[in-house]
Amino acid sequence: MPDTQGASLFDELTRIGIHPDLARRMDKSQDPEHVATKKDLMIFQEMMLQMQFRNEKAMSDLREEVRSIASDVRDLRTDMHGEVNSLRAEMKMEIASVRSEMKTEIAAVRTEMHGLSRQFWITFGGLITTILSVFLVNWYFHALTG
Repeated sequence: MPDTQGASLFDELTRIGIHPDLARRMDKSQDPEHVATKKDLMIFQEMMLQMQFRNEKAMSDLREEVRSIASDVRDLRTDMHGEVNSLRAEMKMEIASVRSEMKTEIAAVRTEMHGLSRQFWITFGGLITTILSVFLVNWYFHALTG
C-alpha cells in the first residue's frame, strides 16, 4: 500500500492479518538505513509463510463453502424435480378429469340430438300421414260424387 496516505508498513501488515510482533520486526527490517541480515531474511520468510498459510486456509474454507453450496443446489434440484413431477401428475389427473367430463357432455349432447332427430322424423311422419289421409279422403269422396 502507498505511504502517501500516512499508513506505515506495520499498519498495513497488521491490517492484512500478520501478527503484530512479526509486523513490527518486518517494518524495522525494511528501514532504508538498516542493512538486511540473515535474521531479517528469516523474518521476511516467516511473514511470507504466514501469509501463505492464511491464504491456503481461506481457500480451503472457500472450497468447503462451495461444496456445501453445491450440495444445497443438488438438494434443491432434487426437491424441484419432485415438485415438478408432482405437478405433472396433478395436471395429468386434471386433464383426464376434464376429458372425462367432456366425453360425458358430448354423449349427453349426442343423445339429445338423437332424441330431437327422432322427434323430428315422428312429427314429419305424422304430418305426411295427415296430408295423405286428407288427400285420400278428399279423393275418395270426390270420386264417389263425381
